[in-house]
Amino acid sequence: MSRNPNYLLEVGKADQQRLEILHKIYSPFTVEFLKNAGLKTGMHVAEVGCGEGDMSCLFAQLVGSAGKVTAADISEVQLKIAEAKAKKLKLTNIEFKQISVNEFSKLNQKFDLVYSKWVLIFVKNAFDGLRQMYDSLKPGGILSCEECSASRTNVFSSPQTDCIDFFCKLMSTNFHAMGLDGYSGDKMYSYFEKLQCKSLQIKMHQPVLLTPEEKMAYRLTYISTKKTTLELKTFSEAMMDDMIQQAELFEQQDGFIASVRNVLVSGRK
Repeated sequence: MSRNPNYLLEVGKADQQRLEILHKIYSPFTVEFLKNAGLKTGMHVAEVGCGEGDMSCLFAQLVGSAGKVTAADISEVQLKIAEAKAKKLKLTNIEFKQISVNEFSKLNQKFDLVYSKWVLIFVKNAFDGLRQMYDSLKPGGILSCEECSASRTNVFSSPQTDCIDFFCKLMSTNFHAMGLDGYSGDKMYSYFEKLQCKSLQIKMHQPVLLTPEEKMAYRLTYISTKKTTLELKTFSEAMMDDMIQQAELFEQQDGFIASVRNVLVSGRK
């Protein structure tokens, strides 16, 4: 299988710019959270659902030459982009594996830290995927997941604009149509408790987008979800095109977007 059939967005170069913008926005908070959770140099870190590899490459730099990173994704297209990024950065302590989250433990490796971001929200049984990750930890190893609460009305703009109000409606409608749980981010802490993780930590992060490049992430999201949206017949092509055009105009206006709220949870085995 070359991609997750439940994934709502495009893969490959068609979605590369959006992912790179989001990485710039969200990764500083992620790194701070993971360091507080125990991320250190010399660790063997796995990223499940690494996508185009921005976070995995950052992990490779953080763990240093004494450490190692295993970057796993179901998509061959995403992995090729990730490999190219690692090569460009001259990173030699990172390996790439094509495997799904629901089969991750089949790698038969044990890690100091297993991490995923925006992955379990696209898995029909998020807890089973989380257990696969937990089972791949060394004793005392760290499990950390970062998921969004995209189905709730926590995304807004000032001044108010229909194209930003539309985001949560679009995502929650499409999640429901595909049988996915758009609330998995809010449930993540209870999942960690169910796994009996120790030293639990939880943080929430809702970045404010101010620059045209940052705000562009929403237009690019609408472009990336358009194909699946039309296949699901949840919204019309005219509606999607209108939201894309409005979002492009809003990028150049004064104001901000309170972006998707992320829930970050970590615990030890």
